[in-house]
Amino acid sequence: MVKVRPVMPASRAVSTSEPGGSALAELVFAPLEAHVFLRYLLGAEPPAEVVERYRAANEKLFAEPASAADARLLDYVTRRPWALPMLDAAAAFRRPDSLLRRKLLVGAAVLEATPDFTARFLPQAVSVPRLVLRGALLGLSVAFKLVVGLILLSMVEAGGDER
Repeated sequence: MVKVRPVMPASRAVSTSEPGGSALAELVFAPLEAHVFLRYLLGAEPPAEVVERYRAANEKLFAEPASAADARLLDYVTRRPWALPMLDAAAAFRRPDSLLRRKLLVGAAVLEATPDFTARFLPQAVSVPRLVLRGALLGLSVAFKLVVGLILLSMVEAGGDER
């Protein structure tokens, strides 16, 4: 397993129009962000070429500095990968246009366009009972992640846990 320690958190760049913004701020890509996000989406450590494609896509699509709220959220999930599933669910519900959601969608698109991983994105044949069971378990899982994620998102938005 590759351990990458960033020089700075995922995105220290903030908008100059928000409190805490700096005219010198610029969007910084951290390798740790790619590994955290792609591992979450893939369920395994991503290959180096996928990380590089994710980096290139981020550089092209997210050239503008992140807002202070988005930078805080990205920093939080990069330092605490365990919180990503919950904050993803909460952001999908409350902040669907957040930078976190957009970066996860880019990561999913990069993985889906990678020949080694396309099968993971194609539908699989399952029996009706198994489909019902999966649906029920998925519903319970999403409900749990959403409730915990909304609490975490409120804390992050309030600026809690600045460690």
